[in-house]
Amino acid sequence: SGDRGDTGLANGQRVSKSSAVINFVGELDSLNASIGLCVAMLTNESEDFTLECEVLESIQSDLFCVGAVAVGANFHFDASEEIENIEKT
Repeated sequence: SGDRGDTGLANGQRVSKSSAVINFVGELDSLNASIGLCVAMLTNESEDFTLECEVLESIQSDLFCVGAVAVGANFHFDASEEIENIEKT
């Protein structure tokens, strides 16, 4: 709603665009983009990096979940299950 320096979260809360949660989500987005670039580069290699790409894509999915939780989305997130998944990789 105009640019008054604030933005809305998924839960309806208004926060400053310079708030910690917005900065955090921006950092997650940058990390996700970097991982996506890695996947794209590995896909173009002559060697088979299918397994590595699958792991990286799984991490990307997890980062999207973390971002959703951070902005208050109505999203089920089982931290212990996610930790277990990360430890497997």
